Amino acid sequence: MMAEATNEKAANFRERLTPERKKLVQNFLLATTFSYLSVMIAKRSYLSRRYIPTLFQHNNSPPMFNRYRDAIQAVTISTLLSCSIFGMGVTGTCLVLDIHNPVEFNHYMKNVFGGAQRERERAKTIDPETKELEDSIEDMLSGISYGDDKR
Repeated sequence: MMAEATNEKAANFRERLTPERKKLVQNFLLATTFSYLSVMIAKRSYLSRRYIPTLFQHNNSPPMFNRYRDAIQAVTISTLLSCSIFGMGVTGTCLVLDIHNPVEFNHYMKNVFGGAQRERERAKTIDPETKELEDSIEDMLSGISYGDDKR
């Protein structure tokens, strides 16, 4: 009885796992692995800097160190940690919200925060001169030649 329910859940999960969703899961697992490795590198670096005197060394004077090397190492490790954890957060968010590309993310955020509604309201209240100027700038940036003057 219990095995049948587990098999049904596994079959249901396999049906829901489309190739796009599988790609999201793979990206998340890759980012999680990268984050784990970066944390392990940071831990190893921290432990290697710890001062443990041997039997006949005195422990009341600080060990010799290079400030520049330590600063470069700190910046490198902090950048590695922040980028890997940010990537894990982004891929995890995309996995949970089922977002596959930046365009979908843009539409999702506009719907959540009311940006689409504000754009429609702003489009209603815009005057014709501003609309013409906006269109000409948009054409210029998209590479369309403006051609003859429309006056």
